[in-house]
Amino acid sequence: MVGDCNMVEEPMDRLPMRSNKAALVDALDDLKSTLQMEDRCLDRIYVRTQCSDNCFKWKIELSGLKTDHKMVSVRFTSKSAPLVGGGRWVMPTHLLYNKTLADFVNQEGMNLEDSFDILENEIEWDANKNKQTAWADFRGKFIALARKRAKVVVPKITRKINTLEALIDAISNDPTLPEDERSLTTDILKAKLSALEQRRHCSTRAMAKARNILYRDTGRNPVFYPHKRLSKIYYFSSYFSANFP
Repeated sequence: MVGDCNMVEEPMDRLPMRSNKAALVDALDDLKSTLQMEDRCLDRIYVRTQCSDNCFKWKIELSGLKTDHKMVSVRFTSKSAPLVGGGRWVMPTHLLYNKTLADFVNQEGMNLEDSFDILENEIEWDANKNKQTAWADFRGKFIALARKRAKVVVPKITRKINTLEALIDAISNDPTLPEDERSLTTDILKAKLSALEQRRHCSTRAMAKARNILYRDTGRNPVFYPHKRLSKIYYFSSYFSANFP
């Protein structure tokens, strides 16, 4: 059960802290008991008690949308679910502007071209030393370097978001600060955090849009773009109808 209840069960769930009417809390408790549900990590997502062990990664975070509500989420799995791997590794897009990788591509790329010129003049083809093995060696070195850089290079906006989240958490849990000061300071920081999340969300949407346009125009994913496939079918049908009546 997920929803915006506009009430909290405990005063500590709201800043500044205050309690809701007892009738509201009792009504919610009765509903939870009837449905055999429980709340985890104050996320306001209620699950049945027998399902709680299959829930993980409870989160309450900003969504990147223009709203004064936060997004709550949880992952649910089954013990009988098959193991799914991490998939094919893809280089993060922010590494496209990394100087270390750019220098590697420029230098090693020229070396690769020189090796291609040398191999082009070889009389006999060597299974252990040819253009394919040279390219595989270059590609392997590049991926290894990119993986290494991806662990230490973080996008600027992500660093700012992480810093703000840590600061908000520290202030919210600082017992030495007056409650009014904590509330005001965290509200200001959350507004800044929300603006950053919206920027990141817009950037993600723009990249997804560009990728979809690319796949649509190249026809690489006809399953997801049926109009592209249908237009090709219509073209061939028209061609054969006109030329082979």
